[in-house]
Amino acid sequence: MSVVKNRKFQGLTLAAAVIVCAAIWAVASGARSQNPPVQISTGGTAAPASVKDLSDTFVQIAQKLEPAVVSIRVTEKERKQTKGSEELDENDPMRQFFEQFFGPGFRFRTPEDLPERMGLGSGVIVDAKNGYILTNNHVVGEASSITVTLYDEREYNAKVIGTDKNSDVAIIQIKSDNLAAAPLGNSKDLKVGQIVLAIGSPFNLGGSVTQGIVSAMGRRPGILGEYGFENFIQTDAAINPGNSGGPLVNLNGEVIGLNAAIATTTGQYAGVGFAVPIDMVKRVMDDLVSQGKVTRGYLGVTIGPVDQAFAKRYGLDSPYGALVQDVVTEPEPGPAAKAGIEPLDLIAELNGEKVKNQTEFMNSIASMKPGDKVDLKIIRENGEKKDISATLAERPSNDELAKLKGGPGALAPGGKGGPSKNVEKLGLTVQGLTEELAQRFGIEQAEGVIVTSVARGSVASLAGFRPGMVITEVEREPVKTAADFQRLTAKALKDKGSVLLKVISEGQAHYEILEPPSE
Repeated sequence: MSVVKNRKFQGLTLAAAVIVCAAIWAVASGARSQNPPVQISTGGTAAPASVKDLSDTFVQIAQKLEPAVVSIRVTEKERKQTKGSEELDENDPMRQFFEQFFGPGFRFRTPEDLPERMGLGSGVIVDAKNGYILTNNHVVGEASSITVTLYDEREYNAKVIGTDKNSDVAIIQIKSDNLAAAPLGNSKDLKVGQIVLAIGSPFNLGGSVTQGIVSAMGRRPGILGEYGFENFIQTDAAINPGNSGGPLVNLNGEVIGLNAAIATTTGQYAGVGFAVPIDMVKRVMDDLVSQGKVTRGYLGVTIGPVDQAFAKRYGLDSPYGALVQDVVTEPEPGPAAKAGIEPLDLIAELNGEKVKNQTEFMNSIASMKPGDKVDLKIIRENGEKKDISATLAERPSNDELAKLKGGPGALAPGGKGGPSKNVEKLGLTVQGLTEELAQRFGIEQAEGVIVTSVARGSVASLAGFRPGMVITEVEREPVKTAADFQRLTAKALKDKGSVLLKVISEGQAHYEILEPPSE
């Protein structure tokens, strides 16, 4: 089980099946004399019929699903923590560091030298005839051997049919007779507050059944990385090590989610769990079974959220849609560039349906096939509305995506930084970018001004700005010096009360609107 940290959650732990725990609280209103405490008898009085019926439903689901839920034990190589498997160059500071403390000739181990480690997870049989089992990619994706244990203690070696890191879904297979498969439902009709059950193997306690509710839908906590597709069901799940890959089920006994992660500061249950919606899982599963990989549609854009500031700029009553941050043009134009989509286009509709947010749009495009045609309604920053059609391509691999860009310009060698400038209303101090500053902050590209300090509590600080970020445009105009930045921001704040900035952070370009509070 691993822990991933990000802005939203300090310690998102990839774990096992979602165990949903529900607690019922009595809330008193009014004076105590008017609402005396309810006395609960323990003398054997029968529970109300509705409660007993619900309990019987839980029992029936547990009995029905128990044969389909499995425990998974994997053996995998310890992941290497240093870079690559090649020995470091003799002039590399890290090599000099190691040899200083461990002596000349210190051996840099390759992954083959590292010890094996054991892992536990869960899974659910979805095809009894073929022995297909759904689980998480993070359970079996790095496994050198996989052992599946059924509810009746039968054990089988399993092979991987396919894995998908971007959705954290995997399919493995065992060869056996007399298997039971769980029925798959749908997740599009799930409602917040709906009762759900989960079955898994926390701490290797196979067949553990728990109950709770759907806490939220469409969560994107950022645990699957830059290229992950996240549309998680959130539950009040008591997820612990060993639960990953187990099913989240509805009161019809249908699988509606594949449990994958928790938000935690301790590595164990803290009340917030995440499950991959079964509608996404089924789409991934079909591709993995039929072709061993997932084929997704690709538009060739970087998409960002539409917040209140952008909604105001685009004349929207409330935030909705997806904002185009960048358009892929290199090494060749992508579908969006060919169709005429531009940075800062706000995508308001997809195939005649209103786009709620960036997550919905990204997942919708990814669920389509290469060659599919999409009709988009966009709003330009100047208020112009356009209908654009594009033909999707096949989504490149993650490594290939990392090489694509819409192209912030290359750093001008020997640029003159000039004096720094402070824009107090924004809380930013910037300086023209030079080779020396680029090296100091580890910047490989982009011409513009670099943020050298951010005032605590300022509008820039609250928006996440930090030293080392590069600003290349102010209100769509390129900036090369701190004086340019100061002049253009002053004009924008005077004319509009806010300023649009193009920012490069960690190699990625995106747009931000900073709007100081009214004086």
